[in-house]
Amino acid sequence: MHIFYLDDAVALAAAGINVFAHLVRDKEMSDELIALMLKNNVYSMPNIGAPERGTHAGIPAWFEEPTLAGLLRDTVPAEVIERMAKSFASRDPATAARNRGNYGILQKSLAKLNAAGVRIILGSDTGLEDHFFGYAEQKELDLMVQAGMTPSQVIVAATSRAAEFIGLSDRGVLAPGKRADFLVLDANPLDDIRNTRRIAKMYLAGAEVDRAALKASLLRSARN
Repeated sequence: MHIFYLDDAVALAAAGINVFAHLVRDKEMSDELIALMLKNNVYSMPNIGAPERGTHAGIPAWFEEPTLAGLLRDTVPAEVIERMAKSFASRDPATAARNRGNYGILQKSLAKLNAAGVRIILGSDTGLEDHFFGYAEQKELDLMVQAGMTPSQVIVAATSRAAEFIGLSDRGVLAPGKRADFLVLDANPLDDIRNTRRIAKMYLAGAEVDRAALKASLLRSARN
């Protein structure tokens, strides 16, 4: 369920809804709401990447971060990247400043949810304009850490907790008997969550994915 107002969220949590697909937008999430979420096992999918984009009136540092920018170049045509860059510069500074205040509310709410032990799962609004598959998720991981979660907690939210939520008991963890879906990284993500972007190899059901062929396929699809 998408939520925007605190009073609505409290009512929905009391009624036993199973997940909030976004954070409350008008106020910081209250102790009452968080208590209800814990009592009724309500999951939270923060989805803070889209609101964060609105906080910039110029090209943000993350847009030019080498590894993240490299992932974008590998999957999106150059003309789309250029349009994305221009979209930041066209935003009114006063609007961006107002958006930063609103985004601060979301960061505080996520920190409270995490500290209280609410079950948090990864969400990134993938599929919306400029929220590309893989790229949006990588950015979201970083934003969740910036909001107060540890890299370990964010990895759990993106793997085992997400699998738990959708009832996939055969995956989400590295353990005997589980489906072998995993990434091989060039650096430790527990040291810096952005190391999840340093992908050396990818495996699905134990078989290595041909990343070069996948890259070519994604670029062809993007141009069609």
